[in-house]
Amino acid sequence: MFFMLCVVVLVVVTLLFVANNTILEPYYIYRKRNNLISVYQKIDDYYNNNLDEEALELELEKIALNNNFEINIFTKDNSNIYITSRDVRFAQVINSQTIYSRDGVIITKIQDKKTGLDLMSLTGRLDNGYNLSIRMSVASIRQSIDIVNNFLYIIGGIIVSMGGILILIVSKKVADPVKQLNSIAKKMSDLDFSQKYLVEDTGDEIDELRKKY
Repeated sequence: MFFMLCVVVLVVVTLLFVANNTILEPYYIYRKRNNLISVYQKIDDYYNNNLDEEALELELEKIALNNNFEINIFTKDNSNIYITSRDVRFAQVINSQTIYSRDGVIITKIQDKKTGLDLMSLTGRLDNGYNLSIRMSVASIRQSIDIVNNFLYIIGGIIVSMGGILILIVSKKVADPVKQLNSIAKKMSDLDFSQKYLVEDTGDEIDELRKKY
């Protein structure tokens, strides 16, 4: 029973480990891609609804803080309309992969040459003619994967340890009466009926077997 428990836990942890390393990151990228598109549409709606400058800047600041985005809105001649931080350093791209391109909105996964960080970047044009750039880091997903993997190892070890103790207790409870019944049966086969087993009225199959002796 203990061996079977170890095998089951090992299989489950292995499957979760494989899924965590192969599926979690693409799913994370997919969700962040949709998040970027949603934010793009939201910002476009803000300008279409002619929000006043103060309210618009407040909403943009909320979006940036809640999503850990760097937002830059600028005109055709590159005059800044809004920028999350004046200290924003634009990435020096060494690798670039387009993961979405539709209706003038392009989302790319890039790597910053200086920091080595992986980033996601959205570029697009708003209905009023302004250009929008949104950038976010995706490095945190790898840290999350490592944390989840370590958590799986710990949980797997705890389950095996606690399961082993529980199995030993249950096995002893089941095996001891069976051993005693086996001893009585051997004596009975030698026509020795001196040993009796007291019924404990547990109501299980072993208790029913005890009543026969």
